Amino acid sequence: MKKIKFSVYAKSVRGGMVGIYIRCQQGVRIVPIDTGVRVFSDEWDEDNGLIVNNPNSLELNRTVRKCVYDLQNMEYSKSEEGISLSSLIKIWNEKDSYHDFYLFFENHISTDYIRDSTSKLHKNTLSMLKCYKKKCLLCDLDEDYVEGFYLFLRNHTFLNDRRYESTTIKKHLKILRTYYNKAKKIYPRHVNDIDFSKIQIKTSEKPIKSLEENDIKILEKIVNCEKKENDELVVYQFLFMSYTGCRYSDFVSLNESNLIKDRETLWLNYTSIKTGVPVKIPLNLLFDGRAEQILYRYKDRLKHFFSIPSNSTWNKKIQRIAKKYGVIKHISAHIARHTFATRLLARNIPLTTIQKVIGHRKPETTMIYAKVSDNMLLTQFSKK
Repeated sequence: MKKIKFSVYAKSVRGGMVGIYIRCQQGVRIVPIDTGVRVFSDEWDEDNGLIVNNPNSLELNRTVRKCVYDLQNMEYSKSEEGISLSSLIKIWNEKDSYHDFYLFFENHISTDYIRDSTSKLHKNTLSMLKCYKKKCLLCDLDEDYVEGFYLFLRNHTFLNDRRYESTTIKKHLKILRTYYNKAKKIYPRHVNDIDFSKIQIKTSEKPIKSLEENDIKILEKIVNCEKKENDELVVYQFLFMSYTGCRYSDFVSLNESNLIKDRETLWLNYTSIKTGVPVKIPLNLLFDGRAEQILYRYKDRLKHFFSIPSNSTWNKKIQRIAKKYGVIKHISAHIARHTFATRLLARNIPLTTIQKVIGHRKPETTMIYAKVSDNMLLTQFSKK
């Protein structure tokens, strides 16, 4: 890589003044960099490349010289061999974030084309970092900073003195690591090496909550005797999720176009909003086709059926209804999804198939249900 040559020069601007620029030349290509310094034409010494006869000459020359030093420093920030002129200009244009890690973090959230839900999570982590330390330069990123942030999260309290779960702490540290890696890749000589593996976070494995067959039967009976139309709708919505494994976010995005009839099979066809994984489910082949029966019941009101204004409000409704009829377990839209997976496992459906119909990107995510299946087997054998 050819070395970039830097030289200071002036060119006329408005008001009879000259602007001080830095000429950056690599081979035959030349790019000017504006230092932002402006002086009158008689205050510029072209022969020596200096500002003279100005009451602030010393400070202005220092500003220009600093720009040259910064450019030279940036040139070798990638490697000893230097970088291309295009890369140098890109780094210069981001020179504010070159020093400020939080600004770097914020800029990349807005320019990395991530989903809105992911953006909110990353912004939350950035907010927590600013609570931990108001300012952080790239050179401040080290193992003490990361360990301090971990301790801050562990001791942070909110909502009636509750503390963060270990999984939440891991999530924040994982996001911090993501933007540290970005900074390290762009400015390798200015960002310290950090071994994130030194921070060991113990997470207690909580059993996945799901409903059993008897609980589903109780809910199925509810819709036959529930007189309130709104309550009946809520139960049918829950049952549909437990028959299909839809997330709340996917359920509320469904419409008639997601239902495809192919010969004798009705398919539920959608792309998971959370993972971006295509999902295709044969409704009449799962759980005696009960999801298809529900859709037939609401065939003229599908828009109404797939409409849930608020997840939290809806969860409270289904919890209240289920409790009234004897289901004293925690119940929610997410529980319906877990119930779908565990019921398929109980029917000896392979994990790879469950992964496909539940919309998981990785098989490891689906594997968490295998432990539930083991527990179910122990329960069943103990009844013998």
